[in-house]
Amino acid sequence: MSLNSFDSIRLGCFAAMLLLGARGQAQVTVSSDPLNGATGVSPTAPVVFTFSGPLDTNTTSATFYSISPPGSYPTALAWNRSNSQLTCTPTPAFPTGQNISWLVSGQDAGGLPVFAQGSFTTGTGGGTTDTNPPVLVSSIPANNATGVPLNQSVQFTFNEPMLATHSIQWSANVTSASFWYNWSTDAKTLICGYSPGFPANATITWTLNPSGSPALFKDAAGNALATAVYTGSFTTSATNDLCNPEPSDMSLGSFFLSRQVSYVQTGSGAPVLDTNTLPLFNADLTSPTNANPVTSAQLDVPGGGSLDLTNLFGRLFLAYDQYATQAELDASRPPGTYTLHVNRTTGGPQSLTRSLQASDWPPIPQILNLPALQNVDATSDLLVQWNGFSGAAAGDSIYFSLSLNGTQVYRAPDPCVPVELDKAATSIIVPKAILEAGKTYEASLGYIHTGSFDTNRISDIFSSASTSKSLSFLVVTAGGAGPARPPMIGSVSLNSQGLQSQITGAAPGQSLQVQESTTLLPGSWVTVQTNQADAMGNANIVFPFTGGGQRFFRLYTP
Repeated sequence: MSLNSFDSIRLGCFAAMLLLGARGQAQVTVSSDPLNGATGVSPTAPVVFTFSGPLDTNTTSATFYSISPPGSYPTALAWNRSNSQLTCTPTPAFPTGQNISWLVSGQDAGGLPVFAQGSFTTGTGGGTTDTNPPVLVSSIPANNATGVPLNQSVQFTFNEPMLATHSIQWSANVTSASFWYNWSTDAKTLICGYSPGFPANATITWTLNPSGSPALFKDAAGNALATAVYTGSFTTSATNDLCNPEPSDMSLGSFFLSRQVSYVQTGSGAPVLDTNTLPLFNADLTSPTNANPVTSAQLDVPGGGSLDLTNLFGRLFLAYDQYATQAELDASRPPGTYTLHVNRTTGGPQSLTRSLQASDWPPIPQILNLPALQNVDATSDLLVQWNGFSGAAAGDSIYFSLSLNGTQVYRAPDPCVPVELDKAATSIIVPKAILEAGKTYEASLGYIHTGSFDTNRISDIFSSASTSKSLSFLVVTAGGAGPARPPMIGSVSLNSQGLQSQITGAAPGQSLQVQESTTLLPGSWVTVQTNQADAMGNANIVFPFTGGGQRFFRLYTP
């Protein structure tokens, strides 16, 4: 056997080092401040990760958690300009006297995976006192901007975390009561939305901490922003921006109830169940950010029984189940009315209902011309045909996407191009400019039934329910094939067995081995798990928890 490609993870070490394959790529190192194993760390101190090269900031993130007691700790993430340093500021502060583990996962700028893990223990101090006033770094729209969409939010970004208060003087052509306000997770950016939209062709002015009003813009230490120093204006257009819709009021809570079954198609025959993405039932609740948050939630299931929604972290409460077949899902989570009960900090219990019916299930998507899509001429437009979403109701929809090496290159519907895709459609034409010769594209087609949104039963929690079926298949273009890429490791999540991830880009049926070593020495690698890629070249793997100390993992393809 030969080592075609591998990825290694060093866990619990000072400089968590990742070996990026066996093709001569440079090693990437990750160092942490505070150091791995540090004690007496200030609960308010940021954690800084420094990399030896630039990373992909869209895929790389850091997670902080504790094993005993179980917990998850949110942080605000900020990258430097070279994308080689990630600063994570705890929001709120870490608990005192707590051993906190961290996990960094993602990709470097070249698309190769990066993983590292470590821990530190907090002390009881609160850090150095801050006496410097905050500074406004930027505003969106920019000062004196013109042609601003009517649905554009206004954003003010500061140089440090701020208290969740504000004081803004707006021009007389807008109504203060029509604004809603949200702070970003890192507490550095205030997002100001105006409902239902700014007046057309109007000049809007603003002043932060205006004279004659309390100086409510303050940093986390209580230092006030300078009074009446930061002011600006922008001029609106006459239309909304449909390509980049502005965020809704994120202070509201939400509840989503969903069922999903995924399939794979490899030939002209009927699709088969995707064993890597089992049928799923999901109920997730996001608590409002007001002074009366959700403290617990339960979901009554038709026919009796209930589910406790687990507060995983922050505002999120979740219950989900996976099943071997759709029949098992339907038997365990039957059609009918589901009732959500929530308990709040103050006031009595509240409830809302959502319906999931047997008739909500869409048909199984199927590609009708799949054999023709296995040798596509990249110089011609691509025609994809399917069976159609029979029985689609008013709120139902179809989606189609095409990706290359995990990066989406085409989607429909897409308001930015624009590309429309009606629920009655049975085909789509992908422009030839999208395609490259000698490539294998991952494609997906989905049928989604969506129930109506409910914004009345609990005034600050809106809800909806959906039932969907999705299909994965490959599109292969002819000619110009380059060297094969090694299988790629996707994003990492934490479960009770270890670090879980999905492998993509393997050959169908390819054997994928997870191997472990404590020394990296030749002959020290031991296979701890063997998986086989499915027909789409995907597989789920787990880097297991097998003991303490320094450990390395690699993905080995015999």
